Amino acid sequence: MKPATALIGSAALLTIGLWLLKTPTGPPSATPRATTTAAPAATSLPPTAVSSPLEDATSTPATNSTAPRQAAPRSAPADAGATAEAGAPAPADGPAGDPAIQTMLEHSVPANLPATLEHQLAQLGRQVWLADVIGTGRGQWPAYFTGPGSSGYTGVRVQAAIARATGTGAVTVTLLWAGTSPAGDVEVGLPGTVLLTQLNGGTWEPTR
Repeated sequence: MKPATALIGSAALLTIGLWLLKTPTGPPSATPRATTTAAPAATSLPPTAVSSPLEDATSTPATNSTAPRQAAPRSAPADAGATAEAGAPAPADGPAGDPAIQTMLEHSVPANLPATLEHQLAQLGRQVWLADVIGTGRGQWPAYFTGPGSSGYTGVRVQAAIARATGTGAVTVTLLWAGTSPAGDVEVGLPGTVLLTQLNGGTWEPTR
């Protein structure tokens, strides 16, 4: 190739290259954007994510701390038979409460004796028991009490007593009694039993 021809070819290639640099070679969407980066738009939160204090106070009344609370139920009054202090008798433990105890004891075991006989034997059982606990009246049943004695209880009273037949000519008197122990403690509802046996003459005597 001649020098002149080479120079002409080089000039033509240079002209074509400059023209290509000035002319876009791709689609418009491929054109690079400006290098300045815009600040990102604030992202909106869901409506329930943020709420004002006023909305919190009015939108949920069920959980509002300012709503009036329901008053706690008052405790039931203490049982009438309860004691205010240990060892102190309650009003229901006095003689006025004995009829209710008697009714309770009567309903605990079905009656199996004529009413009149049942009452008489219950009274006999009371007397024998008091003589046993207090020591007074033991002379009435010398075969039952072999000597003087006392339990040391004071203020003794029988609260309730019932008599029930346990066999031919045999009756058991079941009773509840109250009194002050030798230690000074008031005790109520203490259980006791007296066995009665009918003799040949028809009388009833306590037996061991």
